[in-house]
Formats: sequence, C-alpha cells, structure tokens
Amino acid sequence: MNIKELLLDVVHGKSEWSSLVEAGLDIHYVNGPRQRVWKFTSIPRTAIRIDSKDIATGILSLKSSYNKLQDWASFVLAADSLFDFAKIEDSSIGDTLIEALWKLAYSKKHSKTIFQLAEKIQIGNRA
Repeated sequence: MNIKELLLDVVHGKSEWSSLVEAGLDIHYVNGPRQRVWKFTSIPRTAIRIDSKDIATGILSLKSSYNKLQDWASFVLAADSLFDFAKIEDSSIGDTLIEALWKLAYSKKHSKTIFQLAEKIQIGNRA
C-alpha cells in the first residue's frame, strides 16, 4: 500500500494514525493540559484531497470508541499538511463539518447530532 492509500485509510478510520509512523512518517504528539499537540516532521510533498464523505466515513467507522474517535479527529485537524481540506471548506456543509471535528477532538461529550450529520453526508443528503 502506498502512502496516499494509507492516508486515505486513516481518514476513513480503517487504519490508526500510528500506521503512518510504521510507514516512515515522523509523527509525534504530546498530551498538553488541554489538548494533544501533534508534530509532523517527515511528510509527503503533496497533501491528499479529502471531502465530506471521507470525513463522514471516518466518524461513522469510529463512533463506537470515544477515545479512538477523539484521537482520530484531533489528528485529522492537526494534519493539514497531509490532508487538503479545500473540497470540504468550499462545500455548503464545510463549516459545520469542521466544527463537528473540533467538537469530536476536544469536547468531553460527543453529540448524536454529529453522527446524524455524518450519516446524512454518507447517503448524499447534505442538508
């Protein structure tokens, strides 16, 4: 599997971020007093383009594990050098989805409305 396929697997929640370290990327984190701080020192030259459905897939595949979902969301947000968010930012649902990622990453409780949003995105209803 090449690095871009592995990155997409991470976004989809099929592989954990640590699999990128095993593949040769230099990724570290420090648990700060309020949030995890990520450091990326060895990254591919081009970020992979992801869209709302990619993020929704990750949310839904990890929704049964609070800790994994929280780690995943904080990683995806911090890894803007690995992921190109342009399609998400330009979409009508972009701001709502990015806000949902922040809530998943840094709030103590995950709202079911986030999962409902992901389900709507998955079936193609972005309203």
